Amino acid sequence: MKTKLLFMALLIANAVSAQIIFQDNFSGYTANNNLSGQGTWSNNTSNGGFGSCVGAVCSNAKVINQSLAYTGYGTSEAAVELKSDADGVGTLFTPVTSGSAYFAFLVNISNAAATPNDFFRVCSGSSFNTTFRIFIKSMSASTFAVGISKGGTGNPTIYTTNTYAYGQDHLLVVKYTISGASNDDTVGLFVNPLLNAAEPATADAFTASGNDQASTIDRLGFRQNTTNIPVGKAGLITVSLSWGSILKTNNFQAGAFAVDATRAKYGELSFTSNESLGDCALEIYAINGAKLESKNIALENGTSTIQIHPLAVSGIYIINITNSNNNRYSKKIIIN
Repeated sequence: MKTKLLFMALLIANAVSAQIIFQDNFSGYTANNNLSGQGTWSNNTSNGGFGSCVGAVCSNAKVINQSLAYTGYGTSEAAVELKSDADGVGTLFTPVTSGSAYFAFLVNISNAAATPNDFFRVCSGSSFNTTFRIFIKSMSASTFAVGISKGGTGNPTIYTTNTYAYGQDHLLVVKYTISGASNDDTVGLFVNPLLNAAEPATADAFTASGNDQASTIDRLGFRQNTTNIPVGKAGLITVSLSWGSILKTNNFQAGAFAVDATRAKYGELSFTSNESLGDCALEIYAINGAKLESKNIALENGTSTIQIHPLAVSGIYIINITNSNNNRYSKKIIIN
C-alpha cells in the first residue's frame, strides 16, 4: 500500500536533545471514521491502545471535522471526539527512559462529571502500566478544573486551583521528570501557559505522590472505555524532550514537504518539497528508538529520491531531517 505522509515543519533551534519525538494533528484522517486504525492509532493494547468500547450501547471514538487552535502552538481542522463508553485509542512513540518529557495537546470541553475518571493516559512498556493520568472535573455550570495523578489508581489526584471555561480551546502541557529512585518522579501540569517564554517556575498542578511506573515511557492515549469521561474534543498532540521545542515554534503549521515511502522496502524514499532545503542530515529510527540510518543528503525544490537501507520489516518508523541551520523536520511513517 502506498504510504504518503505530510511532514510538518518543526523549526527546532535547539540541539538534538530538544527534538519532538511524536506529533499528530489528525491531518489527512477520514472524518466520521474511528480514530483507531488511522495513522499509528489503535485500541489494541498490544499497539498502545486501552481496549475497545464497552457498555450496552457504545461506539468507538471518531475523528471529527472540528477546529482547534491556540496562538503560537497551532491550528487544526480535525480532532478526536471525547465521550464516555467509547474505546481506549492510543499510539506508541519513541521510548523515553531518563530526564524530562513534555506532553501537550488541546482540549475543548462542553461538559464534565463532578466525580470523573481519567480520560488521558501515558504509559510505560505496557498499556496496563500507567505513568500518569489526566482528569477533567466539573466545578460549576460553566467551568472545570484539570487534575493529574502519578502511577497506580490509588495515588492522589491533584487539581488546578484555577478553573477554565467550557466551550473554549485550552492547551494542556504535562512535564514528567524521571528522577532515579522508585518513588521520586514528578508530574507538573501547565494549563494555557504563556508561549515564547521560559518554562514557568510553578506548575498549575503538581504531584510526586506514589510509586513510579516510568522505566520506558512509550505510549499515550485517550482512555474513554468507561463512564464519567468529559464531553468535547481533543487534538494537536506533541511529545517533546524540552519546553522550548514544544512551545517556541508553530509546530502545526502547513507542511513543508511530503514523503512517499512506497518503495522504502526496496531502499528508496521520495521527498517532494515546496522549497529547497539544501544539504541535510537524514536519520531513520525504529519505533523502539534504534537508529537504522544516518547519512547526508540534499533536498531541492521538487521531488528528490534518496537511497536508504531497505525497510524490509512492516511497522512504524521515524524520519528526522536536520538542515544546515539546525532546523529539524520529523515525521512518523508506516510501512505495510
